[in-house]
Amino acid sequence: MPKHSKLPVEERVEPVLALLRKEKTAAVLARRNQVSEQTLYRWRDEYMEGGRNRLAKKEAGAGEESRVSASSRRSWIDERRRSES
Repeated sequence: MPKHSKLPVEERVEPVLALLRKEKTAAVLARRNQVSEQTLYRWRDEYMEGGRNRLAKKEAGAGEESRVSASSRRSWIDERRRSES
């Protein structure tokens, strides 16, 4: 059975944003936050899906409007990569 992180949402958001900004490697961020790289990547994916509400495991009040499709996420990531080049 998986062990759930006891870190508050605010402390999960910081390494996720650092990962998205490529400030440090996933290995370094995971080690600093005492989680596995797999957990850090899952947090990133959850954040991309629904931001803070998803990480907090709260239901979004807007329902379908709060969901981001996988293709929209990929588009957003591709656009960020192009802007960084």
